[in-house]
Amino acid sequence: MNEHPPNTAAMVRQRKKDSKNKRGTVLATVAAMERTRTPITVAEVARRAGVSPWLVRQEPLLEEVRNAQNRLSSGAHHAAKDSNTGSLQVERELLRQENQRLRQETRRYRQRISELLGDQIDGTDAHSQGIRVQELTDQNAALSR
Repeated sequence: MNEHPPNTAAMVRQRKKDSKNKRGTVLATVAAMERTRTPITVAEVARRAGVSPWLVRQEPLLEEVRNAQNRLSSGAHHAAKDSNTGSLQVERELLRQENQRLRQETRRYRQRISELLGDQIDGTDAHSQGIRVQELTDQNAALSR
């Protein structure tokens, strides 16, 4: 009973070979779709592999399809995360430039305030200088007489 007649045995071997080839084609199709980041569905895998959707729904192949779908969805999550990271980096660079501009502006204001305060302390503001020039002119006139 275990042994098949010669013609039947050849047909069984051929059937197993065809099944193995089709399963290999399905796995290669899933891998190709994953590489190209094409959405993976049972129907699309079956269409591209040229096999029945029934075959793709069989357990070892269906598990591989589900794993590939999960890898793609987590990859899409990483791509979204990378996109967010990219926009955060751009925003960070813009904020860094703005901070640099504000620091320079603050430095200029501090320098100007320092100059104005120094003039007040030294008495070198415009009004004080005018008074000092008048005093020196008066002293020079007194000494010249």
